[in-house]
Amino acid sequence: MFRLGRRCWTIEDSVELSKKLKAEGVDLIDCSSGFNTPDYKNYPFGPDWQVPFAEKVRTQAQIATAAVGSIIEATQAEQIVQNQQADSVLLATQMLRDPY
Repeated sequence: MFRLGRRCWTIEDSVELSKKLKAEGVDLIDCSSGFNTPDYKNYPFGPDWQVPFAEKVRTQAQIATAAVGSIIEATQAEQIVQNQQADSVLLATQMLRDPY
């Protein structure tokens, strides 16, 4: 959650922003929470932990999404796309850990 004045940025805010961005011609939303909250240590970190963000934006804003967050196996990425939780998967952190 991102503090916006006295209020935190929510997934619902991201859905609304994504709808507006789609109307402006944006094709894909990279769905990462970015750990932008002081209590990020309380996030349920683990495999696929940010995939629900991509799925919610995808279904509610009707825009293509990219999922991120502890996606380290090709089969894991394929399952996310096959289950229509996201349209693509970004593996940047894992690729930096193991480029081969």
